[in-house]
This record gives sequence, C-alpha cells and structure tokens, in this order.
Amino acid sequence: VCYSYTNDDFSKKELVWNDRGGCMSIIPFENRKGEFLAVNEFYLKVTPSLSKIVWGKKTDEGWKIKDLFSLPYLHRFDIYSVGDIDYIICATIARNKLNKEDWSEPGQVYVGILDKDLSEPIELKQIVDGSFRNHGYYRSENNGSICGYFSSDQGVIRITPPLSVD
Repeated sequence: VCYSYTNDDFSKKELVWNDRGGCMSIIPFENRKGEFLAVNEFYLKVTPSLSKIVWGKKTDEGWKIKDLFSLPYLHRFDIYSVGDIDYIICATIARNKLNKEDWSEPGQVYVGILDKDLSEPIELKQIVDGSFRNHGYYRSENNGSICGYFSSDQGVIRITPPLSVD
C-alpha cells in the first residue's frame, strides 16, 4: 500500500495505490505538480522480472496510476529535467537472474525522453552494459549540470544529460 501525506503537519492521508508492490523509488517531476514516476513490481526473488515504471498523477478524484513500460530488473531510476526536456535514466541490476543469488549476468543503464503527457511509447537507449551488482545511485551536480553516479563491481560512472537533443 502507498499513501500520500500532505498539509504542513502531514495530517492529510490519501491512498495512492493498494494493488501493487515492489516499489523501489518514487521520483516527483520537478516541473509537473502532483506527478511522479515510480518503480513497481521489483521483486528480486521473482524470475522473470516484472519490474516496471508507473506514472502517478493527482486528480480531483484521487490518484491516477498508469503503467508506462516494463524493464526487467529495473532497480534505480531518475528524471533529469534540462530545459524543456525530461529525461528518464534507468539502471537494472542484471540482464537476467536464475535466482536471487545469481549475479552471472550484468546490469545496464538506459536513457529515454519523456513526452509532455506521457502518451507516446518511451524509447529507451542502452548507454551502459557490463555493470555487475549495479545497486548504487546518487544524484548530484557536476560543473553546474545535473548528473547521476551509478556504482557496480566495476566502479562508479557519472552520467550527465545533454543540454539539448540537437
């Protein structure tokens, strides 16, 4: 079950969802009030993986939740807003797993661009492969630009979105 708490003292409680689990992250949009993306159905013991990104939007009737796309073993993600562009960056812990302890196949990092109303399919492009036990993520800035640091057995990589898609 997921709840939203609002008001200055967090006294207003609203149900966001009660029919899904495996939520690893909830990331609000910087420029879209009352909207977020979240990982759902991340269960390390479940093979094949059912991990997916869902979109949440606050409406007058409550919270609307929509499945956007599946990405097996999706563990960490973020939204980078650069100008008018919202990038989604997604990191998986593995390509596939036979069981919870299986780390024989590496994880990847993907990036895509989100359209304004999230009505178009999201095209993900793989930008990193070969990240074994790709678990850690930290959002930061580097030289005044937003970036993310992803860690795995191979070390830490920094990913910075472009200033434009041109």
